[in-house]
Amino acid sequence: MATVYPFKGYRYDSNRVGQVRDVVTQPYDKIPDSLREENLQRHPNNFVRVIKNPNYEEAAGFMAEWIDSGVLVRDSEQALYVYEQVFSFEDEELSRLGFIGLVSLEDEDLVVRGHERVLDRPLEDRLNLIRHTHANEGLVFTLYSDTELKVDALLREYSERSDPVYEFEDDFGVLNRLWMLDAADHTEAIREILKGKALYIADGHHRFRTSEVFHEECQKKGWRCATPESFDKRLVPLPEVYYRFTP
Repeated sequence: MATVYPFKGYRYDSNRVGQVRDVVTQPYDKIPDSLREENLQRHPNNFVRVIKNPNYEEAAGFMAEWIDSGVLVRDSEQALYVYEQVFSFEDEELSRLGFIGLVSLEDEDLVVRGHERVLDRPLEDRLNLIRHTHANEGLVFTLYSDTELKVDALLREYSERSDPVYEFEDDFGVLNRLWMLDAADHTEAIREILKGKALYIADGHHRFRTSEVFHEECQKKGWRCATPESFDKRLVPLPEVYYRFTP
């Protein structure tokens, strides 16, 4: 069953990088060579240098450099991160709203169900990257059941009265918005609603298995977690529903 944890995330400093759309990219398995080259040329801090880099030491070096120089800045407060994508499908405008949080790999009640076979080569690639960066560089796209749409109502109420920290349109015409949900009452209400619910992996099977294997490796080394955001957790987005705008 799912227990979701808020966390202090690292985010791009807009004052340092300029347009956020120039430093973001697609998930690693959706980046062909042509898009990778385009992203490399677009901005020196584009995240493709980490997420799609066959030189794992170099990828880790970029992350460390960006953190040290203030390109990536860690939030001072723990939060869940509300994420919305607005897009068109069959001439209609739709919105997918959810939130990003952590789940504990040591939670005995955690139930994550997948549907896809994990392949050795992609697993080794993601495992080598996390071994070097010690970071969740991508999201495990998960789903859950909330038939009464209680979480959806909380997220919409918060997003409609708050300004997003990021808002930009990507290369595919999708409008992306991100909010920091650091309101303790909302966070606790969401965590309570999700208690007893299973999570289903829609995409990111290799990334989730990577975290499990890396967690096992860290335990064998005798490592201990210094912060709540450590190797015992996995970063997951939990989208609520596809919401159809009405005229």
